[in-house]
Amino acid sequence: MKKSYSYSPANGKEQPDGEYSIVVSDGTRKLVLPGDELRHEYSYGDLTLLISNYDYYDGVSYWYSLLGKNGSIIDRVSTPDRFGFIEELTVEGEDLLEFGIFDSNERWRLRICELGFRSFSWEAIFQREPKFWFRRHYLKLEKV
Repeated sequence: MKKSYSYSPANGKEQPDGEYSIVVSDGTRKLVLPGDELRHEYSYGDLTLLISNYDYYDGVSYWYSLLGKNGSIIDRVSTPDRFGFIEELTVEGEDLLEFGIFDSNERWRLRICELGFRSFSWEAIFQREPKFWFRRHYLKLEKV
């Protein structure tokens, strides 16, 4: 996994339902991601990991979106909202990121599983939007 810069963000904007979204583009296609800022981008073979966030008064929401070969979102997970930004984000292996949250002792690991897996555990369900519940999961997010 390596840092990449293929996608460029446009400004985030509030939607009619009160949610924020950001439009990103790699020059040939556009994606709408949750949040108002694209924080990080990593490539892993033909896959791309985009990390977006929304900073509001009481905390920060983060989404980790994995794009397939054709640029469509194949999986997305999120961490619980925290009062603080991601810090000390490091690539720990070919398929593994590790990071902490500002002003806490929490450490998190995000692993890309190239073959995907199915899971209906509470942890897997609560980290994903309903449209990703019954699909193959390619991202595994765990608190260390």
